[in-house]
Amino acid sequence: MSEYGRIRLRKQTKPFAKALSTLIFNLSSGSNENGNSSGETSLPALESSSSSESLATFRNVIAAENEAEIYTRLRNIESLHYYNLPPQNNPGDYERLVREHFDQAINVNHFREILDREYFELQVLERKGLLQDRLFNLMLGEENLDRIMELSPYKNIRQEAYNFLQDKVEPVSALRFAFQRNILDGNLTSFIQELNQNGRNSEIYREFRSHFTDEQFRRANGLPLP
Repeated sequence: MSEYGRIRLRKQTKPFAKALSTLIFNLSSGSNENGNSSGETSLPALESSSSSESLATFRNVIAAENEAEIYTRLRNIESLHYYNLPPQNNPGDYERLVREHFDQAINVNHFREILDREYFELQVLERKGLLQDRLFNLMLGEENLDRIMELSPYKNIRQEAYNFLQDKVEPVSALRFAFQRNILDGNLTSFIQELNQNGRNSEIYREFRSHFTDEQFRRANGLPLP
């Protein structure tokens, strides 16, 4: 198995079924509620990127704030109590795996690649969390929520919002090619903007509502709708 495969398999945590993406992307230092990055972090190059001394200096001095920022933002995601974001069995599990990922760096260039990947994965987690919140809150605000919950085959709105979003991005979730990560980035941004602008009239929410109420099945079998 390739190094890529080994790294990614170590970051899968049962019983959660979806593996996280890995890729190289532009560094970002934050994400606003529209899903756009709020800044970029540029790391200066060292004269040497091959020695262990250079790597230690780079990580502990030059890139220390960037790495610490990732952990801070991960803890913030944990504190928001999203469903399965970040994917872990216990608090701190995902952060530990990220630290281990950084520990695997063999030189400065490799560390930069890992930092790029972790920044992008963090941004994806933040955007998925924001989308999960939007879908959850819109569903909670439905006037006939009691009827929806009575007829729905699902009882956990957050869990189904998570599953729905995972299915929406599944075609590009492998993220092994630039076009896939560009599509994922564009899709998540588009979903957030659409929800912000149109709320319950947005296509993404109407699809989620249809999924949650099992509308297609109920129509096909002549069953009542909420």
